[in-house]
Amino acid sequence: MDTSLFPSSSNCSIKEIVVMILSEEWPLSVRQIYERLRRMHAVECSYQAVFKHVKELSRRGILDCRERRYMISLGWLERLYLFVQNYLECYEQNPGGVIGPRAELELLAKYQRMTGVPPALGPRLR
Repeated sequence: MDTSLFPSSSNCSIKEIVVMILSEEWPLSVRQIYERLRRMHAVECSYQAVFKHVKELSRRGILDCRERRYMISLGWLERLYLFVQNYLECYEQNPGGVIGPRAELELLAKYQRMTGVPPALGPRLR
């Protein structure tokens, strides 16, 4: 069973690929992430661009940094897990496939309370 969140890196942003890399191996320095982006994912970008994206992911609480090495934040993974759990619950309770505007707003508000992230930004990384 393929458990990857992003089946192909060809249409992914650099931030998404960084998370993909760190989901397979951690902790890594920015240099190591940069090398894997170029070598394994054929991403053409500068080291400075990767540094900027990694710092942004860290600032947003998606990555943790210890001794200049990065890994996916356990807190972010827990919030993402809760977000997915809530949606699964909605799908199970509404097999017809429609949540409805009020239930959707409640779900998005609950997500914001759990994560502190506005629903428009949600779990997307771009």
